[in-house]
Amino acid sequence: MLALRTPFAIAIFFAHVEILHVYPVRGAMTAVVGVTFFFVLSGFVLAWGFRPGTRPTDFFANRVGRIVPVYLAVMLFAVAVHVYVNGSLGRLGAALANLTMTQAWLPESVTDTYDGASWSLCCEMFLYLLLPLLVLYLARRSTTAGLLACGPLLAIPSALALSVRSWDSYLYTFPPARVGEFMLGVTLGIATRRGLRVRVPRLWALVLVLTTAAIIEIWQPPLLVSGAVTAPAFALMVLAFAGADLAGGDRPLRPPAAQYAGELTFAFYLVHMPMLQALTHRFHEDRLFLVPLGFALSFGLAVAVNLLVERPGRRLVSACWHRLRAQRSASPACP
Repeated sequence: MLALRTPFAIAIFFAHVEILHVYPVRGAMTAVVGVTFFFVLSGFVLAWGFRPGTRPTDFFANRVGRIVPVYLAVMLFAVAVHVYVNGSLGRLGAALANLTMTQAWLPESVTDTYDGASWSLCCEMFLYLLLPLLVLYLARRSTTAGLLACGPLLAIPSALALSVRSWDSYLYTFPPARVGEFMLGVTLGIATRRGLRVRVPRLWALVLVLTTAAIIEIWQPPLLVSGAVTAPAFALMVLAFAGADLAGGDRPLRPPAAQYAGELTFAFYLVHMPMLQALTHRFHEDRLFLVPLGFALSFGLAVAVNLLVERPGRRLVSACWHRLRAQRSASPACP
């Protein structure tokens, strides 16, 4: 499942190539729905791993170790790029919001101040807080009931985005608006843990994803609606690949190189937008050579962040958390 992240990270890269006017890539904007895939996949994987008896505090500590060191390191890079491009640090409030991962709760001008991709990490942190509650709620209900509960969570934000088009950009990055996609993944993760296996060929699932993407490209609905429309197709694809994984039939995705590429997607996702902004500022827009150059530099920086920050940071946070827990366990109870 880890290697499945790679093609969607690359697709989002090309979407941002178009958005940042690095070079025109026809149809690339549709690839922003790849963010929906990551929300669905995140819910699925986390629910699969959130076993009975898992302490929410242990889960949160694990997520902090996974996210925060990389986020802070890349944010320093993004701030440096912002200063290079704009000649100033920007507003203090925007800097604090981005530093504390609260920018997606604020206006779009704050969300996009430094790293335009970082808003999804703000959403993820909010969804992590909800996960123990979602697991508790869904564990007592059937899979069908869980899927039915996802419907309004997908439909209501989409209806708002359709009704008031000016709200779409804000709703697209607003954390509560992404609960439906995440909960869809959580529901299916719990169902898979219970024994659900969907016998759908992976090729058919991929065809369904591409078909819905083609519909989105023709229709051009609001961004949030695009996510809601593609979420069921992404969910089916995750189920198809998870089933193959559990059955041992995903050998093309198991080689170490494919697994490591999937591991790199987190750092790559965060670094590529500031990198593209720096390159377009230096060489100007609409330059074809900036696409492979931006990809190569982003990939190289992602490797450096993974080796120097992500892996050591995760180990450090884990060690500190286990030490803290051991100290608390060793402390004598108050009389």
